[in-house]
Amino acid sequence: MPKQADDGTSVGKVYAAEVIGRAPEGAILINCSTIDVETARDVISAAELAGYDMVDAPVSGGIAAAAAGTLTFMVGGSDTAFARAQPILAAMEAAKSSGSAVPMGQHAKDIYEAFAQGNAGLDFSAIIKTL
Repeated sequence: MPKQADDGTSVGKVYAAEVIGRAPEGAILINCSTIDVETARDVISAAELAGYDMVDAPVSGGIAAAAAGTLTFMVGGSDTAFARAQPILAAMEAAKSSGSAVPMGQHAKDIYEAFAQGNAGLDFSAIIKTL
C-alpha cells in the first residue's frame, strides 16, 4: 500500500477531542486525510453515533490541482452524507468516486496511489479482506 502521512492516530484524536460534539448540530464532516481504513471507519462511526453525517474523502492531485480546482476525491460514506458533501467537494474537484460504504474512500485512494506509482507489489488479498 502507499505510504500514508499519518497512521490515523492524529486524525482520530482531533475528531474525538475537537470536532465530534463540538461541531454545530447538523454539520457535515468531511475527512480528506489519507489514513488507515480502520481509523476512517472508527471516526465515521463515532460521528454518526453523535448525529453527524460524515464522509471519508481522501484527495489526490497536489497543489497544482488544488489551485486549478481539479482535485480528485475518492468518497465513501452513506448516501445522505455523500449528497450533502458533494456540493462542497465539487467546488474543488474534477472527478470523484461515488459515495459508498465507509471507508471505501480510503480503499479507493490506496488503489489509485498504488497504480499511479506502478506498485507491482499491491496486495489485493489485503484490500479484499478489509472490504
